[in-house]
Amino acid sequence: RAESAAALGNLAFYNSEINHGNQVAIAEAGAVMPLVQLLKDTASSVCEAAAGTLRNLVARNAENQAAVVKAGGLAPLVSLLRHGSAAAQAQAAAALRNLASDSASNQAEITKAGAIELLVTLSEKAQELRLREEVINTLFVLSRDSSDVQDAIKRA
Repeated sequence: RAESAAALGNLAFYNSEINHGNQVAIAEAGAVMPLVQLLKDTASSVCEAAAGTLRNLVARNAENQAAVVKAGGLAPLVSLLRHGSAAAQAQAAAALRNLASDSASNQAEITKAGAIELLVTLSEKAQELRLREEVINTLFVLSRDSSDVQDAIKRA
């Protein structure tokens, strides 16, 4: 499962000149819902791979962002921030960052899902540099155009 999800993630990696069509094709083939379900797997490597694939699938792709939100992807991504391994947390944070990019409605939904407190806590307490970097970048994207998110960060 992890290898399959990771392979899709490699195909979906955003590059507008080479493989934007891969993002579209993967979503049109029905991969979004199974990837969202894999976020709930008991194997950490599977969760990490699924979150990483979703991160790539939604990068600069509004249709795929909407599909992941519609498939219920926010709650399990936020859950990974709370309970996942450091690697899965980093991938979940990056997926949330890409979901929030250029989408005020997704930013609001991510905030409602409880991600802000978890992201702030991880930014302060995570030992792994990669995780802290992903979390801080996600907080930046969420807050740069939203005074509500900026206020939530201050309260967290």
